[in-house]
Amino acid sequence: MAGGYDVIVIGAGSNGLTLASYLAKGGQKVLVLERLPYPGGGVTSREIIPGFTTSPHAVNHNWVHTGPIRKDLELEKFGSRYIFPEIIYSHIFSDGRSLTLYRDLESTVAEIAKFSKNDAARYRDWIRENEPTFEFITRATYAPPRPFSKLFGLLEETPSGMRALKSWLGSVDDVADALFENECVKVWFIVYCSQTVQEPHAKGTGLIPVALLVNQHRAGGNSLSVGGSQSMTTALEAHGGELRTGCHVSRILTDGNRATGVALSDGTKIKAARAVVSNAEPHQVFQEMVDAKLLPEGFSDQIRNFRFVNFTIFGLHLALEENPIYRCEADAPNQAFNAQIGIDTQDEIRKHFYELSIGEPPAEPGFMVLHPTRYDPSIAPPGKHITIIWQYGPCHPRGGDQRWDEIKEEYADLCMEVYERFTLNLTDASVIGRLAYTPLDIARENISMVGGDMISGQTLLDQAGIFRPFHGYPPYRTPVDGLYLCGPSTHPRGGCHGACGYNAAGAVAEDIGMKPWWAGREYQILKN
Repeated sequence: MAGGYDVIVIGAGSNGLTLASYLAKGGQKVLVLERLPYPGGGVTSREIIPGFTTSPHAVNHNWVHTGPIRKDLELEKFGSRYIFPEIIYSHIFSDGRSLTLYRDLESTVAEIAKFSKNDAARYRDWIRENEPTFEFITRATYAPPRPFSKLFGLLEETPSGMRALKSWLGSVDDVADALFENECVKVWFIVYCSQTVQEPHAKGTGLIPVALLVNQHRAGGNSLSVGGSQSMTTALEAHGGELRTGCHVSRILTDGNRATGVALSDGTKIKAARAVVSNAEPHQVFQEMVDAKLLPEGFSDQIRNFRFVNFTIFGLHLALEENPIYRCEADAPNQAFNAQIGIDTQDEIRKHFYELSIGEPPAEPGFMVLHPTRYDPSIAPPGKHITIIWQYGPCHPRGGDQRWDEIKEEYADLCMEVYERFTLNLTDASVIGRLAYTPLDIARENISMVGGDMISGQTLLDQAGIFRPFHGYPPYRTPVDGLYLCGPSTHPRGGCHGACGYNAAGAVAEDIGMKPWWAGREYQILKN
């Protein structure tokens, strides 16, 4: 058996690389094993056609700037740079009106005032009131989860905390209905918050608006990785010990009840002296890699009952001759990083999510369009552009998952019809190349994205915090001694933030007696 490693990490997604970076920088000898021929998981880039680079998963990097990782690991020093667009998001309505989210709060308030002065004032007050709540969320993100009784108790100590808790227990729809009177403003608000791959009417999603929108008016928020999302992965690799790609871990080796290493699919066995950490989703780990005899009674039921999302992104990546110009009254949508088209009413939102719930791609597409080359021209030839359509589609369509292979180009054509209808200059001749990337394509490529689930499990209250992905064990630990989880199925959830890996690194360091070199973060108690 090959040896000489302190820690073996299964999977080179952003969380696995983050954990490996922290432990390796702390003196541990770390080996990261990745099944695919490239690292990064959901934080990757590729060419559609020569010269045009797209990011198939993470494009809007919202959360990585709220935590300590970029500073701790000096990612900018290793080539990871970000652009922070001032014009973040424009919702374009069919009648040509638009409502734009700016990084600047007052500019956004002025946009809302075009539809309702009362709603504009409420939005300003709501953002300001929830700034302490947002700080609470960020500190809870980059810390191990606390029991809900203690977490809720902290919120219950203040009036603003109680209001935040009430919102959290409700839905995105509930927050919009309580906050605004104008239908267009509600639609703008709900659709923007729906980018988190959660149903906006589901109870327990009501904190999403704070997590997303307050963040946009701060120094962080929506940002674009220069050169594509892969740049962040490349910077993380600089710290992460040894990385081997094309290595599929088939089993986790144990001695008694302790993880001692891994076995690869080719039969190679590699020893880990101190810990094995998995970035893979829990079904793989505990139904395929670990001997079932080591799992306590009832634990396997928890794993089996862990739910993945029912819908995810059908991505249409386009290499274009020119920058799309929208049919709208204002110019802001033609400068925005993201634009939304095809949804005008709350009923249309409800119809979309109903169709998804029964396994049908929405018959009348309505989607977000991302425009990375408006801010980062390096990913396309001079004067050319990349745009990315994010249309939600069912993970498991009626008729079976293979149906995506049959309909993907036809559905891409349908999305293009909508896109062309909302633009002045987009035609078939404008498209140099395209990539339709379905939920089935996602699942085939990355086996931890079950059904195409890019956040690795629903994040409603019963699968959040201490319940993610199971309960009864200290965070990031498992029933097998020396075996840890660090992937997006752990707290807080999937996304381009590295928080799961960061928090898991603290758990491993604590258990192996390694003194963390990083500062760590504590919960922020709301002060007003």
